[in-house]
Amino acid sequence: MLQLISQQQKTGILSVESDDGSCSWSFRDGLLVGMTVNLSDNKFDLQELLLKAGRLQPKEALQLRQEQLRLQASLEQVLINRKILDREELAALNQTRLFELLTHVLGWKKGSYTFQVSGSLHYTPFLPPQQSDFVLLEILRQMDEMHQFEKTISSEYTIFEPLSTFAEDVDDDFFNLEISSQLPAAEQQILSLVREGLPVQDIIDKSLQGRYNVYRTLCYFLEKGIITPKGEKAARQGSIAAGSWLQKTAAALSYLLLLVFTGLLVTVFVPPSWLPGWLQPPAGGPKSFSRVLAAYRQQENGRCDRARRLLGEESR
Repeated sequence: MLQLISQQQKTGILSVESDDGSCSWSFRDGLLVGMTVNLSDNKFDLQELLLKAGRLQPKEALQLRQEQLRLQASLEQVLINRKILDREELAALNQTRLFELLTHVLGWKKGSYTFQVSGSLHYTPFLPPQQSDFVLLEILRQMDEMHQFEKTISSEYTIFEPLSTFAEDVDDDFFNLEISSQLPAAEQQILSLVREGLPVQDIIDKSLQGRYNVYRTLCYFLEKGIITPKGEKAARQGSIAAGSWLQKTAAALSYLLLLVFTGLLVTVFVPPSWLPGWLQPPAGGPKSFSRVLAAYRQQENGRCDRARRLLGEESR
């Protein structure tokens, strides 16, 4: 339907309905210019999204609704008047809502639709007209990528934490600030929410960037080693610390053995007169390597002789 509407440059309203609710999109000369949403749990409703993000409080939302009725204005215009959102934020948010809504509807297993040719369209404020065939292709691309992202992030309850380095002497705060300064504003926002220890679903709600954009950014952070699943950082640091301790211990033992071996070589091959007093052999003791071996053999022979004598006495 979207392709036909775009190709034939239709003007009218496409409405769909299922057990989940109903929604519609308005087209002018094949361009998508507006949408209405009436789904369960108020999914993709502008006011509900702002409440979840903490940009509106329930009492404030009621006041906005009253102001809408009084001024006969759209919610978007009231938000601009109250300086809760600016025009750029609203345009980006409405485009995200459009893409997320269409993605959601394409996931329906059953439902019905109608297309009504009409000049009475619903225009969504601060939503730039969209080429419907481009929107469809972009949504299909996002759906394909989401399958890959969900293999990396299997649950919306996953919690991540920033990961600067495994080195113990690096200041994590300084590292994270350095990384943040190099990221676009949207990615900085998501990294900031990760630092707050929020699960993925809360990051989606708070950022207002949509499920696809949040998953894409988190997967990018994981690939670049900027974040890691919570708990894994400590485990890795413990593993690295243990490995570092073993390496230091092995190095110390090697150094000690080298000192002992060096000392042995010095005492055996260096003339005693060259050695300091505390390294010289005792008086009357062997003073060369051959004499050391001869003395050792003599001691062994003495032990063997004593053993033979003891055996001879026992046999008698």
